[in-house]
Amino acid sequence: MFDREKWGRTFFACIFALLFAFPSSLMAQDQHVVSPSDLQAATVNATQTRQRNIQEVQRFLSSDIAKQQIERAHLNPDKVKAAVATLSNEELADLAARTHKAEVQLAGGLSFLDKVLILAAVVVIIIIVVVKA
Repeated sequence: MFDREKWGRTFFACIFALLFAFPSSLMAQDQHVVSPSDLQAATVNATQTRQRNIQEVQRFLSSDIAKQQIERAHLNPDKVKAAVATLSNEELADLAARTHKAEVQLAGGLSFLDKVLILAAVVVIIIIVVVKA
């Protein structure tokens, strides 16, 4: 009639056979929300944006007036420029936006005093952010 022990062995043998018949990678494969190529593209984009921001801030810090303002704060301009790379992406993006805005304003028809004040303000912000980091 019904042999419980024989049936149990057969059942478990079938389960184990099925487990070993299919590769575990097929069972563990899930649908990802973001594809690997999208992740790679986002990483490349973030890296390029960060590099542009670093270059923009360092170019600004290389100007003669910015160097003078940094030296007036008794800091080494080269150390300040090197410290820019240690900022977070958010801080760097904010700083790059501020330096860009200052450059646009400096290119406009401002008086020399206004230009110096704008540069001084931006350099002070840079020093605060860099010293904080």
